[in-house]
Amino acid sequence: PIVAVEPVATQNVEIYGEFVGRIRAQQFVEVRARVEGYLERMLFREGSYVKKGQTLFVIDPKLYRARVNKAKAQLNKDRALAQKAERDLKRIRPLYAQNAASQLDLDNAVAAYESAKASVIMSQADLDQAQMELDYTVVRSPIAGNISERLVDLGTLVGTNGKSQLATIRYWSISA
Repeated sequence: PIVAVEPVATQNVEIYGEFVGRIRAQQFVEVRARVEGYLERMLFREGSYVKKGQTLFVIDPKLYRARVNKAKAQLNKDRALAQKAERDLKRIRPLYAQNAASQLDLDNAVAAYESAKASVIMSQADLDQAQMELDYTVVRSPIAGNISERLVDLGTLVGTNGKSQLATIRYWSISA
């Protein structure tokens, strides 16, 4: 028989195969407004990849900025009243010890001081809440992934309680 002979040579051989796979969103997040207001800006390209924490939308912040300023003013006022009540209490205590002021005067001074301290705590909480609402006017991406088209138009009044879905973000994974 005739035998063919070839010289031995090394070369790369690609190994391939066909496998069944599927693509699915590993994470799926609906982006919603947490405060009410008019949608002023959209800061992403629809269908693009967005990073976690990236600014997506801006809701008109004027009302919320005014609330923060009002809460700051109230806090400053309450702090001033608390300082006055503390000074009044410091003046009454020695007078009460010398029987120059009545128990009623001391009780009133203590009550005014305690009430003023509580007002400062309440005003600080109001300021914190107003600042949080102001911060929510900037809608940021909670995860990294591909963002859908926007579901609302600029100038639209968006609302709270999860009613206004702005977009969705999907983080994709491929599994075999």
